[in-house]
Amino acid sequence: MSACMAHLVGPTGHVYGIEHVDELVQQSLKNITADCNHLQHLITLKVGDGLKGLPDQGPFDCIYVGAAAESILQPLVDQLKPNGRLLIPVGPPDGFHQLMQVDVDSDFKVTVKNLGSVRFVPLTDHTSQVTGSNRGGIARYSEVGDGQHVLILPKVIPAPDSKPEDYNVVIHKDA
Repeated sequence: MSACMAHLVGPTGHVYGIEHVDELVQQSLKNITADCNHLQHLITLKVGDGLKGLPDQGPFDCIYVGAAAESILQPLVDQLKPNGRLLIPVGPPDGFHQLMQVDVDSDFKVTVKNLGSVRFVPLTDHTSQVTGSNRGGIARYSEVGDGQHVLILPKVIPAPDSKPEDYNVVIHKDA
C-alpha cells in the first residue's frame, strides 16, 4: 500500500508505513527495492504500533489505516494537519466495518462521514499478530525453522455468516 500511496503523493511527497512485525517490514523493503526502486526515496517503513501512529513524524495531510479499529483512534486524528483527512475502517474485529472519513478543518473542527460498509482484517497489536491469538482471521507470520517462514492468509470472507474453509499458506526461505 505504501508504494501505491507513493505514486499518489508525487515527487515532493513522502509516505510513512507502520508495521509491528519487523520481518514484514524487511520483506516490504525488499519488494520496494526490487519492484519500485524509483519510489524508494519517497517511502519510509517503520516498525511500530499503528494504533499510536507516528507522532514524531507528523502532522500529516492524510492517514490511511489498512485494518479495522474498534473505534476512531484519537491519536491518529491528533496527528492530522489542518485540512487533513483520516480514512479508517471501524467496527468489531470479526464483522463488517464502516469506512469512516475524518476531516479536520483549518480551525481543528472535526467532521466524521460514513463512506459505507467494508470488510478489513482487524487492527491488532504485535503479540496478537505473531502468535495468532487474534480474532477475525488476520494473517499470521511465523518461523518454522531453517530460515523458513510461513505466512497464513485467511481466504476472503464475503458475508458475516461465512466461515473460512481453508487457508492459503505461503512458505519462503530466507536467502
